[in-house]
Amino acid sequence: MDQQRVRELVALLPPGATYPAHPRRSPFQARPSASERFALALHDPAFGWHFVQEHLRLRRWLPDTIHEWELLQCFLTQWLKVTDPLMLEVESFRSEVRRQERDLLEALLLARSVTLGDIAGHLHTTEEVVEAYACLFWNVRDRLDERGYLNTLLYPAGWQAAMRDAQPNAIGDRLRLLRAGAQNDVEEVLALAGYQPGSKGGVLTEDSGEVERRMQQDAQRRMRAGCRMEDQVVRAVHTAAVRRKEIALTEDELAASPRRRERKLRMTGRAGSLPTDRTFRRARRKHRRQAGQRQVHWQQIIIGD
Repeated sequence: MDQQRVRELVALLPPGATYPAHPRRSPFQARPSASERFALALHDPAFGWHFVQEHLRLRRWLPDTIHEWELLQCFLTQWLKVTDPLMLEVESFRSEVRRQERDLLEALLLARSVTLGDIAGHLHTTEEVVEAYACLFWNVRDRLDERGYLNTLLYPAGWQAAMRDAQPNAIGDRLRLLRAGAQNDVEEVLALAGYQPGSKGGVLTEDSGEVERRMQQDAQRRMRAGCRMEDQVVRAVHTAAVRRKEIALTEDELAASPRRRERKLRMTGRAGSLPTDRTFRRARRKHRRQAGQRQVHWQQIIIGD
C-alpha cells in the first residue's frame, strides 16, 4: 500500500475506533485526535493489521472499497473463526521464536533488487505469505521512495543521533539488518543473518578473483560489526588480489617485462629450472654476508694504512 492508499484507509476507520491504542490510555482519557491518528497511521508499517482489528473489535464489516486480498482474508479468517494455514503462518512471524526470520524478512523487503519469490525462497515459504506479511505488518514495499517514512524505521532516534552513535556496537542487530537491506546490500543482509551467500554457479573459482572478493567483503562486514584486527585480513586479501592480478597477465604484458614473467612462473609453479623462493632467500643472505665481509676488509685496510 502506498501513501495515498494509507490516507484512504485512515478515512475509512469506523466511528469509535481507538487507533492508535496508546499503552497508557485509560477509558477516562480522550480519544486520539484526527491529526494524531493521521500522523501515526502514515508512519505505522503495521497499519493494515490495526485497520482490520479495529473493524473486528467494533463488529463492523469492512467497507466495500477494500480490494486488498490480504486485508479481506485476514478479516474473514478472524470474523468466521476459521483456521487458515496461510494466515496462521503469516501471524507466526510475530512470535518471538521466529524473531530472526522476521528480521531477515523485513530487511529483505527493504531491498529493491530482491523479488518476493527470492525472499520466499530464502525463508522456505510461499510468495503469498511474504506478500501478506508485507501488507499487514511491514508496509514498505510500495513506499521505498519515501525517505522520511523509511528514516523513522531505520533511525528511530533520529539521523543526527545515529551519526553521533556511529560505533558498530551501538547499533542493534535488527537495525543493522534493516539498514543493510535499505542499502540494497543483499549479500550483507544474508551474511548478518547467518546465511552463506553463494557465488555465481555455486563454485568459487581461483582465477576469477571471487575468493578474494568474498573474503574482503566478509572482513569489512566484521569490521562494521565491531570485530578487531580485521585490517590484517583486508591487507592479506589485497596482497592476494595483487598476486592474482599478476598471474592473470597476458603474454604481451609479460613479454614487455621479463621480471613479471619470472615472478608469474614462480607463483604458478611452472618455473622449470628457475630457482625457488627459498633459493633466492639463501642467495640474498649470502650476498649480504659477503658484502659485510668486504666492508670489514676495506675498513681494516684503511685503518692499517
